[in-house]
Amino acid sequence: DGRPVDLRLSTAAPEADGEVRLIASLMEEDGRSLNFDGRVQPDAHRLAGQLTVVDRYRLQGEKGLETRTMTLSTQVTGQGRRFVFEGLEIDGGPETGLKLTGSGQLSLESEPKLALDLNARALDLDFPVTGRQGGAQFPDIAQAWSQWARTLMQGRWASARIETSLALKSQSVTFGGEALRDLVFSGVIGPQGGRIDTFTLGLPGRGQLGLSGVLGRL
Repeated sequence: DGRPVDLRLSTAAPEADGEVRLIASLMEEDGRSLNFDGRVQPDAHRLAGQLTVVDRYRLQGEKGLETRTMTLSTQVTGQGRRFVFEGLEIDGGPETGLKLTGSGQLSLESEPKLALDLNARALDLDFPVTGRQGGAQFPDIAQAWSQWARTLMQGRWASARIETSLALKSQSVTFGGEALRDLVFSGVIGPQGGRIDTFTLGLPGRGQLGLSGVLGRL
């Protein structure tokens, strides 16, 4: 896309089976980066190792929009154009309180697709709108969803037009200034919009919120 990048590669002599130790780093001027440390078999189109991705997002802060860093780290195995992620960790930084763990799969066939299965102990759904944890400017659900979706769409995977299937669970949720529980979400997010298959959330007084539906293009 015309952006300059710093690419660094370090390799060792191939093993008898053609496997090669590879350390690779790709960094952009704005701090976005991709780092891989593992082993590859070029003839077999196979790889395995540790992958770390640092991305940048624009989120609402107390003084307006602020650029923040999100880090993804995972063990990755790949065969051809298909990749599996285990021990996946996503860290939005101490300001957001966002920490997710789980697994995923990525296909880079003619129609690229990403599937993520994530869990969180606690999730602050107000944060992208209020700009701070436990903020007083409480959003409605449409506003919160829109801001979360737009934030996610800023990532490099979105510019590559990758449709993402997401399954997410969280024991504790902050929403509208309320301490809620037992979030369960499954759906699809993509450049052309998305779909909510399941959204359930435990409310105060033993109530429960449930949603499903189609989302328009963002």
